[in-house]
Amino acid sequence: MTLFPTVAAFEAALEGLPAADEAARGAASRRQTQLTKPPGSLGRLEDLAVFMAGWQGRERPRFERARAAIFAGNHGVAVHGVSAFPVSVTTQMVENFRHGGAAINALADAVGLELVIADIDLETPTADFTTGPAMDEAACLAALNIGADVVVPGLDMLVVGEMGIANSTSAAALCLRSYGGTAADWVGPGTGVDVAGIARKIAVVQAGIARHGDCPRTPFETLRRVGGVKSLRSLARWWRRGWPGCRWCSMDSFRRRRSRRLRRRILASQSIALPDIVRLSRGMSDCSPR
Repeated sequence: MTLFPTVAAFEAALEGLPAADEAARGAASRRQTQLTKPPGSLGRLEDLAVFMAGWQGRERPRFERARAAIFAGNHGVAVHGVSAFPVSVTTQMVENFRHGGAAINALADAVGLELVIADIDLETPTADFTTGPAMDEAACLAALNIGADVVVPGLDMLVVGEMGIANSTSAAALCLRSYGGTAADWVGPGTGVDVAGIARKIAVVQAGIARHGDCPRTPFETLRRVGGVKSLRSLARWWRRGWPGCRWCSMDSFRRRRSRRLRRRILASQSIALPDIVRLSRGMSDCSPR
C-alpha cells in the first residue's frame, strides 16, 4: 500500500496527526482511585496506564497483539569516520537479529512481541549528506511507504527500532535542523568513539547543516537531506498507526529547553521501557475490581 504517493500527501498527513483521547485518559485516571491498592503505590506504572489509555482510546489499555519492527540500513556519511566500526557491522548485526542473538530478541521474547527484521538494501547506502541530499525525493517517499507497510490492522502496540553504522550522526543532524541548538548539543559517542571521533561527528553534522542551510526547512526536506532510510521507515509507522510515538516528541518543548542536560533528562524520564509495559499488561489487571 502506498500511504504517501506524493510529498503533498506526506505534508497533509503531518497536519492530521491525532491527539490523545482525553476522555479515555480521564476514565483511566479515575479508575486508579478504584483499584484495590494504596494510591500511587504502583508508581510510574499508573502514569503509563493513563498514557496508554489516552493513545489507545480506551479506559483499560491492552496488548493482545504487539509488534517490534527493526529496520537496518547504511549511511553514506560513514565515510568520514564517525563510527568506531565499519559499515559491514550493519550486515553482521542483521544476521545476529535473525539468529536471535541480540538484545531486541531477548526483550521481544520476554514481552511476547512479534519481531520483524528488515534490511534495506545494505549494499546501497544513502548519499553523504555533507555533499548533497542523503536521498532524492523518490527514495525518501519509498522509505516512508515501506515503513508504513509494517503496520498491520489490530496492533495494540508498536515498538520501533533501527540499526545502521553512522545512524547517530544522521540522528544528530535531524535533531539539530529540527530543534536548533548546536551540533555539540546533539552529538554523543554513539558506538563508543573517542574524543577525536566525537569532534569528527560534530564537524560532519555542522558541515551537513551548513550544506543544506538554504534549503526549505520543511519536515520532508529535512528528512531527505540528512535522514536515513531506516529512520524514515520508523517515522512512517507512527503515522500509519495513528500515534505520534512519544509524548516528548514536541518541537516546542525542545525549543523551551535549550540545554543539553535538560534534553537528556526529558528523554530519560519520559521514555517507556519494555519491562514497564510487561508489568503494566500482566500485573495491573490482577487488582482490577470486577
